[in-house]
Amino acid sequence: MSEGTVENKLADQCDVIDITFKGPFYWVCEQGKTSILESPSCRQSGVYFCSVSYQEKDLVYYIGQTGRWFSSRLAEHFLQHASGGYHLYEPNAFLRGEKIQVWPGRYDATQRTTISDFLDHFDELAPVIKKLASIYRFWVAPIDGDKRLRERLEAAMSIHLHNQPGIVGAFQDKGIHYNPHCKNEAPLIAKFNNYDQIHGLPSVLSF
Repeated sequence: MSEGTVENKLADQCDVIDITFKGPFYWVCEQGKTSILESPSCRQSGVYFCSVSYQEKDLVYYIGQTGRWFSSRLAEHFLQHASGGYHLYEPNAFLRGEKIQVWPGRYDATQRTTISDFLDHFDELAPVIKKLASIYRFWVAPIDGDKRLRERLEAAMSIHLHNQPGIVGAFQDKGIHYNPHCKNEAPLIAKFNNYDQIHGLPSVLSF
């Protein structure tokens, strides 16, 4: 069965929501890059993801959702990144789709650390933090709807990408709790208008 036939069959059975990811945006704006913190396009809420540019497409690392402005949520993410709250990976390898950990962050249940631990290693980690901040790319999809709609789409995208073979699945951030579609909820279909810009993302996805 062709993709077009599958898409039409799903659309006939469920409500379809068109999703277009806008981006890329950046934390560090140089050479014409657009700021995730200051762009008017990011004064909306919805679903977003963090990625790197890899083989002419975007390779997703983390997917999130927010009911506040994207700019506000990504400012919070930056504070966590800059203070050692999140995993840190060797930047050049990360751009190749390889995750070589240099710091486990503070939220990994298997590798607990403290702010004091981070400060003990700050001199060696500061260049990594700065480099990663310049290469992370952010894409946002404004969505009108309640929190549950955003949660379901966030979870469906993450689960789908986690289950992909090879580099796509392996590159996903681990240990994140998501709230996927429940049996008592009517299924919906997301139609991704620019799916071909993102490794592993299908054109349609039930959620």
